[in-house]
Amino acid sequence: MTKPTRQSSCKQDNGVDLGSIGKGLAIDLAASVLEPVNNFIINAGGDIRAHGSKPDGPWTVGLAQHELPNKGVGGGYFGHINIINQSLAASGGWGRRVRFFHHLLNPKTGMPINEVSQTFTLANDAQTADVWATILFASGKQGPDLLDTTEEIEGMIVFADGSTYCSRGFSFIS
Repeated sequence: MTKPTRQSSCKQDNGVDLGSIGKGLAIDLAASVLEPVNNFIINAGGDIRAHGSKPDGPWTVGLAQHELPNKGVGGGYFGHINIINQSLAASGGWGRRVRFFHHLLNPKTGMPINEVSQTFTLANDAQTADVWATILFASGKQGPDLLDTTEEIEGMIVFADGSTYCSRGFSFIS
């Protein structure tokens, strides 16, 4: 990328994948169309934006526990979380895995990031939640420090060994 113009180019067979921000942006654009509606929830493959609430209270969303590679751990749910006027995003290597490789790669090595199994983030908008879920996944063991020093999000990190870290404002019901 050139600094003065902030432009970049790729060789003919290369491309740029905006998957880490595309879904969140699409959800927020859809929500802007639905804004006149008092209460709605958008679920785009696990990334969610809730506006308002159900007639009987907050929206309840499950936190899926995906299987950890080679561990035989997972399946089911960590629990559920109640949200009103918030977005929840998840990131992990489970969705696009081929053998032991998945789609979230270390930019220095080109190999899959394997310190973290999955992340969940809560934010006011879906794009912020989506971006931070990916950032936390890629941050590995530095993720908890990032999570604790970023005011715009709350979240949960599930490490490859099955241990978890939750920020103070991320409370779920197991």
